[in-house]
Amino acid sequence: MTTTQHDWPMVKLGELIQSVKPDRAQDGEFPVLSITRERGLVYQDSRFKKRIAGADLSNYKVIEHGQLVVGFPIDEAVIDFQTLCEAGIVSPAYGVWQITNGAAVDREYLRKFLRSDTVIKHYKLRLRGTTARRRTLTNEAFSSIPVPLPPLEEQHRIAGILNHAGNIVGAQRGLIEAVEELSQTTLNALLSHESRTTVELAEIADIQSGITKGRKVPAGQSTESVPYLAVSNVKDGFLQLEQVSEIEATNNEIAKYLLSAGDLVLTEGGDPDKLGRGTVWNEELPRCIHQNHIFRVRIRPESSEITPEVLAAALRTPSLKQYFLKSAKQTTGIASINKTQLSQAPIPVLNSDEVGSIAETIVALQAELALERKRLDSLIGLQKVLSIRAFQGEL
Repeated sequence: MTTTQHDWPMVKLGELIQSVKPDRAQDGEFPVLSITRERGLVYQDSRFKKRIAGADLSNYKVIEHGQLVVGFPIDEAVIDFQTLCEAGIVSPAYGVWQITNGAAVDREYLRKFLRSDTVIKHYKLRLRGTTARRRTLTNEAFSSIPVPLPPLEEQHRIAGILNHAGNIVGAQRGLIEAVEELSQTTLNALLSHESRTTVELAEIADIQSGITKGRKVPAGQSTESVPYLAVSNVKDGFLQLEQVSEIEATNNEIAKYLLSAGDLVLTEGGDPDKLGRGTVWNEELPRCIHQNHIFRVRIRPESSEITPEVLAAALRTPSLKQYFLKSAKQTTGIASINKTQLSQAPIPVLNSDEVGSIAETIVALQAELALERKRLDSLIGLQKVLSIRAFQGEL
């Protein structure tokens, strides 16, 4: 952990909190809570615009106001005190603790400490388990975390400063969400006209599913390890490339599944409201192919005036989302579309002037979003520095 610059006493976390066995929801009526890296505990239906928990909540844990919920991955600060309501319920997989020495520690101070980079380093050193995002701390390891404990008045002051910084970051996140919503509303208005002529996607683009993991490679064929896009990498409007896996593929497979700048990458399944989610590939990685659960859509320039960015925007409009939802095969909480259904997706016919105007709008909106995201990154960086200095006693 970070070297301390203060003379505050250091106490073990277990001297301030203890593990508890909460009641189960049974047939009670409680708000369902989720825990997120950025916002901590949130109401599930308001954060995700729906309830993502299963139908049977009887085994969910009842969390009283003021209790601490420890989720995973804990090394991403998925931990928070429940201060949203009198009682809510969370996944039965989460740990629950409560403060036992309220005279010694301020809850907001402890909340900030347990979600800080200062203590995340401690979590990482003591994680147990083999599944990357399911690794946890034992209760013993968690209880042994050293906590700097200044006088309560100083704890209140530190918590107030860090809360103010957090509010600024939260406001910037809210601004980005508002710009994203405005962007989508603007593009929907430009692309969604009931009287507009449409064509099937297959008339203007080639559609290709990807490579299958675990397939048998013919004997005698050499392979090469190349990166490949999985469903986890493809989000609604952007790519998440922090963790990209590699796969052994033959030269013929690489040639067949290789992604090129301007390709659209779309998921075949997932949450019903995320069907057909995707974005434009701009060769973020060299020699990258795609998994079989990802469709590659490559526009044929001779068949349409549309650009990849405008096509991607069209595929995110409410009418296309409704088409995917209506066409999809659905099981419990999961929906999927096949190549035929994607091929038949109705795409608006646009002339070159319309494409140019919409493309200019997309560029302007993306530039604004990039600027606001850059500001957010700067604010988060400053917040982290402030947090480190706070727990070193340098504020």
